[in-house]
Amino acid sequence: MKTLCAHVRTCESTHVRAFVGWLSNSGVWPQYPESRGLCLPHLLRCQAMVQEESLRERLNEAQAAQIERLRREMRGLDRKLAAGQRWEVAHDEWAAWERATEKFVGRRGLIPP
Repeated sequence: MKTLCAHVRTCESTHVRAFVGWLSNSGVWPQYPESRGLCLPHLLRCQAMVQEESLRERLNEAQAAQIERLRREMRGLDRKLAAGQRWEVAHDEWAAWERATEKFVGRRGLIPP
């Protein structure tokens, strides 16, 4: 009988493989770069499963664009708070610091690769 950790790891691997399969469908790719994307641990898992070099490159480019979007949101938050314009802060700007942390390390409970 598998341990719970082994079972969770298997389930997560199944989901990552399914995600890679979804990304490989050319019709869905435009949705991914506009999303919040993957955390770095899951990006690395996906990269290891992707066979096509061009898809790995697109994943890297999308990751960079998503991180740039987070950087802009955090700068917007900082600028508005420094100017005393708390009421002008957008929801995405308030959440940017948490999203940036998750982008690099994942969420609590993530099993290391």
